[in-house]
Amino acid sequence: MAAAASVALAQVYSEVEGLVIRVLLCACLLVWSGAVSLSAEEERSPWDLDALLQSLSSASAVESEFRESRHRGFRRVPADFRGTMRWDAELGLSLSYSEPRTQVMLIRSDAVFQSQRGRSPRRMPSSEESDFLRAILLDVFRFDRAVWEASFDIVAEFDEDRWSILLNPLEDSEVAGMVERIEISGEADAVRQLEIWRDERSRVEIEIRDSRTVEQWPESVLREAFFRETEDGEEP
Repeated sequence: MAAAASVALAQVYSEVEGLVIRVLLCACLLVWSGAVSLSAEEERSPWDLDALLQSLSSASAVESEFRESRHRGFRRVPADFRGTMRWDAELGLSLSYSEPRTQVMLIRSDAVFQSQRGRSPRRMPSSEESDFLRAILLDVFRFDRAVWEASFDIVAEFDEDRWSILLNPLEDSEVAGMVERIEISGEADAVRQLEIWRDERSRVEIEIRDSRTVEQWPESVLREAFFRETEDGEEP
């Protein structure tokens, strides 16, 4: 009888132990599968959003090839643009379009400049569009968590090396009336795609490839992409 009781007790312990192991495995799978909400009040693992943003913001100068698709509700086919994107923490964001027409747009914190077909750059007047470019694109490419959290609720998903970030504007933020949401996705420490939704029928989709860090910009790039004079002279 004692032996039978011992066997029964052992079976109970075995079943309980198996259940605990299965619960732990399920918990691990849920954590590893991602879908982690990263609002300011929640606990975060040290390797997730903080580590990713630190890696993305560590390079002060980056050059990439890009394809931009502008989707408008009244158009069946999106307008496509191609070119080279250059980000510099001090000089701003430069978009050098090569297709369908040659033009350069420089987005800085104080203003937006535009040059077409190699002409002298002109400062774009303050408007809803220029304010949108400065408020949205510059803040996104800084990959600064404090800057993001001042305007957005952040939700991130991680799946091994792949990741995605959703930025939802806070109701009382400056950008709330400019954009509905922003979706950023990538792999490892590289951004692959950026989608800026103005509303459900209008969005800008940017595919980014061949990203590379830059130690020092060539003089030609400083002059043509950032509108900087390499010698004494006027700058925008």
